[in-house]
Amino acid sequence: MKKPTVFIYVILVCLISLTTLYKFLKVNDITFKKDYDFGFSLKESELYKWFHAHEQSTVLSTTDEPCRETGNFVFIKTHKTGSTTLRSITSRFGYFRNLSFLLGTDTIIGHIYSIRFDWKNLKILPPIGINPGDYANYRNYNISDVHILFEPDKMERLMNPAPDLKYISIVREPTAQWLSNFQYYKRYQAIGLTLTTLNKTLLPFLKSDDVHKLGFNRQSKDLGIGPDILWSNSTKLLKSTLDKLKQLLSFVLITEYFDESLVILKQIFCWSFDDILYVKKRAQPTPLVVNIETRNEIQKHNWLDAIIYEYYLEEFWKKVKDYGPTFEKDLRHFRALLKESSDNCVEKSLVELSNDKHVYIQHYSTRNSSLFCWALVNTKFHMDMKMIQRQGRKSDKRWAGLAIH
Repeated sequence: MKKPTVFIYVILVCLISLTTLYKFLKVNDITFKKDYDFGFSLKESELYKWFHAHEQSTVLSTTDEPCRETGNFVFIKTHKTGSTTLRSITSRFGYFRNLSFLLGTDTIIGHIYSIRFDWKNLKILPPIGINPGDYANYRNYNISDVHILFEPDKMERLMNPAPDLKYISIVREPTAQWLSNFQYYKRYQAIGLTLTTLNKTLLPFLKSDDVHKLGFNRQSKDLGIGPDILWSNSTKLLKSTLDKLKQLLSFVLITEYFDESLVILKQIFCWSFDDILYVKKRAQPTPLVVNIETRNEIQKHNWLDAIIYEYYLEEFWKKVKDYGPTFEKDLRHFRALLKESSDNCVEKSLVELSNDKHVYIQHYSTRNSSLFCWALVNTKFHMDMKMIQRQGRKSDKRWAGLAIH
């Protein structure tokens, strides 16, 4: 065959191929247009839908960090701020995922007075799968959510060094927190006062030379803010401390906006609505009420807690703004789920004396025997007992009367 004939044959084959391709594209509703990034655009065909979805997923995986469930975190537990309710949420999350908790051996539900890294005094339970006494492997804990003297350097040695390790806490309006703490731990007894005459007798005591016996700025202490700030009254030192805390903490919940805070926590931790459902723990059925002058005096002595609270309240509202336009809708949905779970799981509210050191508190019984309701209501911390058993403590005489179901 001569060369011109071969050339003509090739051209004919190309034309036939292009015609066939054009008919295919037309049938599938695909047209060419030069204004697209790579020379053509696609209309709403099945091929376009597939490509668009593929393109979106590629963009998300390359330019945005995909949402990954946070399973490694430190909850700096503060006193009388709703922190036991929050702990019931974080503990349930870890319990059902078989995660390891940092738990002490000296207290009934795992609180830790302090951590000392000498083996004779390392009074914590091993992580899941580690034998008691194998101290070299007492590390890589997933969750810390007990009361503990917060020391960041020590926490870093014990916690899982995962890149998603986060720190959170919760704070409450300082006067309300102080009154709740004062009532719950019966501090009035130590100074010879009674609840019935408190409105007359507390204010003079707050103005007396013995006021230091009452203890103030507890939330600051729980957050690891040392007494040097209180003694020095240094604005520079306070600012430096707040800056360090801001770098460390991913989020600080606000007691007065508990539901709102949980919706934000859900977003930050990439959790589900089910993960943040709760039943109130250790609520005071009859909170202590004092007059305005007494409240002002309490506020004055809690000046450091007041600064911390205002600081994180402002940060909280920034988080609300950053959440996006669905915040109110998500909050309503969450509260509807709270009511539904309460209706399904909570039988009744009970009030009892927890022990001779504490005033009456409120707890609940379970309406049905489902595993979810058992964990949600967590009557008398039965789930926590199971959690502690799983990490090596087989029994504790202080569990008497707290039947583990």
